[in-house]
Amino acid sequence: WLKQIAAIGAGPYMDIVAVHPYRQPASPEERLAEDLARVRAWIEKELPSPRGVSERQLWITEIGYHTRGDHGPVSEQDAARHLVRTVVTALASGVPKIYWYEFADGGVDQAYSERNFGLTYHNLTPKPAYVAYSVMERLIGGATAARRLTSNDEAYHAYLLSSEPGDVIVAWTVAGEHSVFVSADGPITVIDLMGRTMPMSETIPDKCHGARTLTLTPSPIYVLGRNVSIGSLRRGRIE
Repeated sequence: WLKQIAAIGAGPYMDIVAVHPYRQPASPEERLAEDLARVRAWIEKELPSPRGVSERQLWITEIGYHTRGDHGPVSEQDAARHLVRTVVTALASGVPKIYWYEFADGGVDQAYSERNFGLTYHNLTPKPAYVAYSVMERLIGGATAARRLTSNDEAYHAYLLSSEPGDVIVAWTVAGEHSVFVSADGPITVIDLMGRTMPMSETIPDKCHGARTLTLTPSPIYVLGRNVSIGSLRRGRIE
């Protein structure tokens, strides 16, 4: 559709390019970053500004997960996990605006998926995704930059988000558990998906300057600390 309207001359009149990259029932790691990169490449090629580079932003104006109904519903816990993982992945892909669908369930029919996308139930009782959204907004809502720290062949995903209060690492696995080391210049605080402070196993391996171990799962966690870093232990150092 975007190609069609650009082909008839509408490109110069676009202020932004908006997409609805739903993944249901798949996780956001199922090519969300790749699809956003493909759209961005098309914008740069087909909608250049007079200076040769497109100044149009790429926005996600609708995305979400339904927790009941037909068409592959996900569990409420997975909906909360996917929300944070989607937003962080999109921010790191250069998407400054993400509109989550939707605040409250559109009805009480549990057999109809369209009525079950809400962060809350129809009566405004919060689902886990509501809490996850609140925690995410509090910790990284003011992020001005985001970048991925891990490659595609890593056993986990980790992103660094920068904001005025300080840097935050958000990390998770797609499946199962994976242990990593975290370190910082000073205290480290780890917050889980629901906003609870997590304990860490303290370890002081040689040459790692008191790094601590942390077990990652499919539920994203937030690691806060001055000059915080995350990685696996290789050659006596965190990489």
